[in-house]
Amino acid sequence: ERPIIRPNLDTRPGPMVDIVANVEEPLPLASGTFDGVYSSFCLEHISFPKVRGFISEIYRILAPGGLAVLVTADTYQQCRKAAATPPEEWTDGISTLLFGGQDYSDNTHKVALSRPFAVKLFREAGVFQVETLDHPGIMGPNGWEKVETDFIIEARKSAAQISYEL
Repeated sequence: ERPIIRPNLDTRPGPMVDIVANVEEPLPLASGTFDGVYSSFCLEHISFPKVRGFISEIYRILAPGGLAVLVTADTYQQCRKAAATPPEEWTDGISTLLFGGQDYSDNTHKVALSRPFAVKLFREAGVFQVETLDHPGIMGPNGWEKVETDFIIEARKSAAQISYEL
């Protein structure tokens, strides 16, 4: 069973959604108030020109020492998987892997991410303690399956307090 994280923010209303907001705009949340932020498969759905703003918003709402954990698509690995699949063996799954499910308007991949590029984006936002981790895998029809086309970003906001006195 998944933990219930509150408040839960999404772009669409739903029974577990507390706040409906456009993640490509400033978030309706106070600065420095969250010890943790968790995002699962959201980052790749934010348009390329807006993704830096979303990362900056995560940094803004984190309290000093707060941790952000984001699960996201690894476009580099997705492209490798597509290129390794003979063209005559492609299915709808290759398109979904690269471009999202497209079963509603926001379910499209809008930014291409690799591990080094993700680290660069978070560092540009002011997060200096950032690392990427392998996705732990999923339970599939044949048991536990490794997922090489997704990864996890862990980014911690500094807890350092800087003061200037004369």
